[in-house]
Amino acid sequence: MDALQTNDSLFDIFRETAEQYPERTALDYRNRRYTFRELLSASERAAAQLVHAGVSCGSVIGIELEKSDLYLITVLAILRAGCIYLPMKPGLPEKRLAYMLNISGTSHLITAKPISGRLGIQQISVKQLFIDCNLDDVVFPPPDRYAYIIFTSGTTGDPKGILIRQESVVNLIRSMSARATERLPSSSTRLPISTIRKRRNFCLMPLSGNIILRC
Repeated sequence: MDALQTNDSLFDIFRETAEQYPERTALDYRNRRYTFRELLSASERAAAQLVHAGVSCGSVIGIELEKSDLYLITVLAILRAGCIYLPMKPGLPEKRLAYMLNISGTSHLITAKPISGRLGIQQISVKQLFIDCNLDDVVFPPPDRYAYIIFTSGTTGDPKGILIRQESVVNLIRSMSARATERLPSSSTRLPISTIRKRRNFCLMPLSGNIILRC
C-alpha cells in the first residue's frame, strides 16, 4: 500500500468534472451514450463490487477485456477502489498471461469469461461489476500513488512491468486537453477518433470536461 498524499487523484478529477458537467456527454460508444453523471454512477457501483470482492488500496487488478464502454468503466472503478490496473490484451498465451499476473502481484482479474485452471488469482466476470448495489455501506479505500502497470514487449527477454504514477497521468491528460482545446473550433467538444485510437490512455480521456470520447 502506497496511498496518494494528495486529493489530486485521477478519480477525484473525474468526479469533479462530473459534478461540474453532469449532463454533458462523456462517452459515446457505438449506440450507447453516457453523460458524466451516468458514467460516475456506473463506475462507483462497479467499484463497490470490487470492494465487496476484497480489494484494498494498492491491489493490482488485471483487465482482460476488449476496449469498450465497459472497459472504461472498469478502469474508473479500479481507480475508485484505490487499486492499480493492469491492462491485458484478450487472447494472450496463457503462459505469458500467467507470468504477467505473477510478476505484478495481481490479486484479481476482470474478464469477460473466467477460465478454469488459473490458480492463485480471483477471477471476476465483468458482468458481476454491473450488478446494482447499495453504496451506503461501502467504505472505499484511499487512492494509491500508482495508477496502472504496463509491460514492455519482451522482445529481448521476459517482459518488464513499469508502474505509472497517478501524477504522471494527470499531467498527461491536462496537457492533451489543453492542446486539444487550442486546436479545436470554439464550438467543438470532440477529439478526433484517429487521435483517440493512438493513445494508450484513451480510456481516461473523459476526465477532461471539454472532450467527448467516441469509439
